[in-house]
Amino acid sequence: MSAMSFALLLTTAAATAVGAAALHAAHGLRKQVAGLRTELAEGRALGASVPPQSRHAATPAEE
Repeated sequence: MSAMSFALLLTTAAATAVGAAALHAAHGLRKQVAGLRTELAEGRALGASVPPQSRHAATPAEE
């Protein structure tokens, strides 16, 4: 096996590992988002409310 073939094989294996790790992370994030959406839906069903947010320029530290 030549050095070039070995380098290509190693690069391909590394790219595959990075791709698999990215897919695993994306799947985990998707599960977390689904859980948060479920929590939000349950909170709305129970009548929980979110306080209104002000859109003025002053920050709480400036007030």
